[in-house]
Amino acid sequence: MLVQNFLHFPCSFSQLNVATRCPIAYRLGYNPRLKDGEIRFTQPFDLKAQDLGEQLKELMAQIEMTHRDTGGFRLELYIIEIDGNEYTDFEILDAQCHRH
Repeated sequence: MLVQNFLHFPCSFSQLNVATRCPIAYRLGYNPRLKDGEIRFTQPFDLKAQDLGEQLKELMAQIEMTHRDTGGFRLELYIIEIDGNEYTDFEILDAQCHRH
């Protein structure tokens, strides 16, 4: 909920029964060329806000499988960069990892 407050759009994938299996950095950037309410994902490139939850669900499933030797978790940071004219340059680190 805290992350969603800063992003200004729903992004929770906990509703999709997904475990957080790596730390996630949300990097918000100010872009005055964008219209009010418009956001642009620069990493992953061209992702849409409504697809973020599904994209994270797929990533977490992949990590669970590829990192079985570490209990299905990884320490490597996953970075999401989003620009908007209503953001200030700001980074949110979601480091809470849990199983579903």
